[in-house]
Amino acid sequence: MVVRVRHLWNKTTREVQFYLSSLNSDAQLIGRAIRKHWGIENEAHWTLDCTFGLLKIALIIC
Repeated sequence: MVVRVRHLWNKTTREVQFYLSSLNSDAQLIGRAIRKHWGIENEAHWTLDCTFGLLKIALIIC
């Protein structure tokens, strides 16, 4: 179980996420694996946004 707390301006959000894994029960190892996964995920979305101009489209719609 991972609890994420995010403070942005005057708003605080809290998320609880559960992960299934075959890794040994080592918090540091699991934490690195989760951060690596989300780093790859965010990079892929950033590349797609830049390649296809999705951010420009979103700004025009808003």
